[in-house]
Amino acid sequence: NSVEPPIGENTWTIWCADQYLEEPVTILASCPGGEESTIVDGNLVCVPCPSGSFSGASLPTCSACSAGKYLMSSTASLEAEACAQCPNGLISFPGAANSAFCITPVHNWDFRGCSTGEDVGDSSEGSPLVTTPLVASPSNGAACNLDGISLDGNDDFVNITNWKWGGTTSIEVYVKYDKFNSLSRVFDFSSGAGSDIVLLRNLGALSTIRWQVGQESNYKDITTSNFDSSTWTHV
Repeated sequence: NSVEPPIGENTWTIWCADQYLEEPVTILASCPGGEESTIVDGNLVCVPCPSGSFSGASLPTCSACSAGKYLMSSTASLEAEACAQCPNGLISFPGAANSAFCITPVHNWDFRGCSTGEDVGDSSEGSPLVTTPLVASPSNGAACNLDGISLDGNDDFVNITNWKWGGTTSIEVYVKYDKFNSLSRVFDFSSGAGSDIVLLRNLGALSTIRWQVGQESNYKDITTSNFDSSTWTHV
């Protein structure tokens, strides 16, 4: 049995006459903006959104701002209204609470307008986080243009100076497929077969996005949404 709340209220009182529920329990029909519902002592109550998250009025759960963005309003319903893009050249992890969480990437390569056949320097050189700038070397015919660097999907690639990294890591890239060849890699950080690996590619000859992370012979594959043909995708 239940009694619906008066207009302007957001609680119901529920009671049962069985062995499982002997006392009335109050639950929330909705939460105000900036809060989400959770169960405390058997009752559904509203609590503030976690840092870097937002929720509009009547939404049951909070959502974190995506990577590359930071929170502006915890009470907005849509990410476009709640989160702002980090300034150009800065990145953030998901759930950034404010603009202070936008940081300079440790390593960054911008291939727009590069010269074919010439190395591309590490744009983060000079950052206090960078101890050894890394060089990206286009190989096997990889060609530069105003949009970035073009790879033929067959054997073109960009080789980056070897360096040791690990722990909590964020990688982002802009990619546009003209067509989907079999297993065309966006990036492949590894030392060959059977080594540790972080890889992003399409699945088979499909548009499906496939992540692969592995240590020695133990691999984890994650299949997500799709690349859009002839459209820039931010991953």
